Amino acid sequence: MPRQKRSAAEYLDAHDAEMRLILGEIVEYAGRIKLWWRNAALVVRDHPDQA
Repeated sequence: MPRQKRSAAEYLDAHDAEMRLILGEIVEYAGRIKLWWRNAALVVRDHPDQA
């Protein structure tokens, strides 16, 4: 049985909640990764011989 065609608006409406959740997690982890990168850079700068 062929799938029924949907418009882009219908597709977005159907996936809105899950995409908002996924995008929210991406934003949250992007902030954490930025912090982890900064901490790693500080450690390397303070102890270059151990890096």
